[in-house]
Amino acid sequence: MIRLSGITKEVTQGGTPVSILQSIDLHIAAGEFISIMGPSGSGKSTLLNILGLLDEPSSGEYSFEGSQVNNLSSNKQAMFRNDRIGFVFQSFMLIPRMSVKENVILPLLYTNVSRRERNNRMEEALKQVGMLEKAKEPIINLSGGQKQKVAIARAIVTDPDLILADEPTGNLDQKSKEDVLQIFKSLHQRGKTVVLVTHDLEVAQVAQRVMTMRNGQWLEPNLKQKVGSVR
Repeated sequence: MIRLSGITKEVTQGGTPVSILQSIDLHIAAGEFISIMGPSGSGKSTLLNILGLLDEPSSGEYSFEGSQVNNLSSNKQAMFRNDRIGFVFQSFMLIPRMSVKENVILPLLYTNVSRRERNNRMEEALKQVGMLEKAKEPIINLSGGQKQKVAIARAIVTDPDLILADEPTGNLDQKSKEDVLQIFKSLHQRGKTVVLVTHDLEVAQVAQRVMTMRNGQWLEPNLKQKVGSVR
């Protein structure tokens, strides 16, 4: 499904080039669940942003189902993101003044889906994360765990092929963390491809494959550590 070849990322800080990613190769099969671990500053979030077409590599190729996507125009990248990729962030990225259902339905407003279909998809997404009964609740009234469930519902409402999660349990208590990880496992069991970035080994081990980054490169080149079947 995904093939990264020789991906690098450099930024300039104080007039000096700084390497963030160094010749990253990565293959992800359709329906796979992988986690990318690493300490702060290791480059894992930058890599996730490149996978989500939120950032551009300095060099290298990114192919999705055989088509190179990192050279698409900005408009085509935006369309690709909305159609094929769902994002979940540590800080939820929800709109506080809106209700749960308004937040979840938002990505569908940029599609040609009818109002009835939008509502059906919104309800189904909320049902999958156990938040349908909170559909009319303002976001500001929710706990952190509930907000993250809503954020996951928003990520899956367009039925994306790929779900990218950046430290999705970083702001959650233990019970909420377990609930959210169970949702990701359920999505994987439904056939979704999931890439999860974390610094937490307990979180990483819900995936089929764990890869570790440090200083912008894989800790062990081409690491394919199987950590057991998804529980």
